[in-house]
Amino acid sequence: MVERTQLIRAYILSVVVVLAAVLGSLLYFETASVKLSIPPEKLVANVILSGGPTGGDLKTQRIQATVTEAQGGTASTGLVGPTFATGKVTFSCTSCNLTVDAGTLVTNSKSLGYATQAAANVTRTHPATVAVRATATGAAWNTAAGTIKTFSDSNPFPGVRVTNSAAIAGGADERTALLIQPADFEAVRVALAAKVTEALGAALKAKAVEMTYIADGPPNLTVISDHKVGEEVRTFTVTMTGTLGATAFSDNDARALMRTALEAKVPSGQQLTNDPVDITWQVERNPNGGLTVNGTVTGYVSPTLSTSTLRARIRGLSPTEARKALERAVPGSTVEIQTTPMAVPWLPLFAEHISMTVEVRPAG
Repeated sequence: MVERTQLIRAYILSVVVVLAAVLGSLLYFETASVKLSIPPEKLVANVILSGGPTGGDLKTQRIQATVTEAQGGTASTGLVGPTFATGKVTFSCTSCNLTVDAGTLVTNSKSLGYATQAAANVTRTHPATVAVRATATGAAWNTAAGTIKTFSDSNPFPGVRVTNSAAIAGGADERTALLIQPADFEAVRVALAAKVTEALGAALKAKAVEMTYIADGPPNLTVISDHKVGEEVRTFTVTMTGTLGATAFSDNDARALMRTALEAKVPSGQQLTNDPVDITWQVERNPNGGLTVNGTVTGYVSPTLSTSTLRARIRGLSPTEARKALERAVPGSTVEIQTTPMAVPWLPLFAEHISMTVEVRPAG
């Protein structure tokens, strides 16, 4: 009986030793893998930057473009009004000293009248030549040299003779012809203005590589033409030169300043995630002759976590308790836990046996 009792005690002791050995080995060989997935939180910063002649946050520079374009136009049919015949007549006398008043009418052999355009002072030794114009429009008033010889009424100036040493010409009847109409010219001007304005925009953009700019205002446009409105031609060419200035700034400089403003808003205990930072802005001219940039910067933040602190918090807990502890520590997170061996109902007592991975979920 005594021997049997001793055998039982020895057996129990052996089991205890084995269990202790097994449990001891578990303490050293059990491991756990924990993955903590954290949702990002949106962070927005509204930023106002300025730059220009008076200084500001942004360094700016002046850029300018000049473009010249030419375009041809076609005249259209229009009505050419009648014109007056004009020329000169000479008054002379052998023994007189008088003034022939302006507006005095002289006539040709067909009794067509021509009015003097200025007074003529006539003396015996000095004939006087003055301009005349036909009393009516039309080609019929064109008259050859030497055809004007009389006054329209009985000669009011006895002894005074009149003649035209050259033809009186330029009189024309009303007719139709190809003329540069105002609408013809305006159509070319409008088309050129659009072309030059577009080219100026492209020229400024080419000068503002990796820069944003705001133009001073509408471009300064100057126009010249080889023919004027009303001229009788079939075609004409209009040339337009445009000049446009602008204030520009570096896109990289603006982005850097805006990202710095976003970083300054990151709350204590948090950090920006690796998600792309979205930056948008609008530019407007300010009263100081510079520009103002109104920007919006959007990023994402997540808690700054210590994996060693988290491992120490959950060591020795059951997987369920460990999951709840982590979810309380990082609200909104999801937790995955795997233990080895799988039959062990707790996490390792040694924190260094716990592999902890913290993952921030992508934004959006």
